[in-house]
Amino acid sequence: MRIDPFGRLLGHVIRRDGVDINREQLRNGNGVLFVIWPNVGRFEDYRAAEIEAQQAGRGIWNSANPLTELPFEYRLRTDGGTPFRFVGDYFTRRFVAPADYRKVDVNNRIFFNTSGDATAAGYAACPRSTAGDYESSCFASGR
Repeated sequence: MRIDPFGRLLGHVIRRDGVDINREQLRNGNGVLFVIWPNVGRFEDYRAAEIEAQQAGRGIWNSANPLTELPFEYRLRTDGGTPFRFVGDYFTRRFVAPADYRKVDVNNRIFFNTSGDATAAGYAACPRSTAGDYESSCFASGR
């Protein structure tokens, strides 16, 4: 049994008939993908479920009543916090500073507790131009 730093139980819920409830929540638009390294084993499957919900406009992706704030953004705002995890793009293997998480498409984000964790996972810091902007090659399309 794994517990996160906030005391929450971490796990995957699989019904006896083999249905992955975590995946179904994403597929139905009842959740958003939030993957913290090293728990990346189901990333692509869960990502596909989230994109399916987005394309179908299900749940939080319904354009008539969309989710306006991601759950981790809500927690940061209500706790008076600031982003603290480095964010990698799963496909380019580049990462950005915590405050720049929005640069990485919501469907491609892998969160890391430290830049050292990102490096250990094979990610490299996204280079910046002389103007201070991140290089566009650091970011893959979200679909």
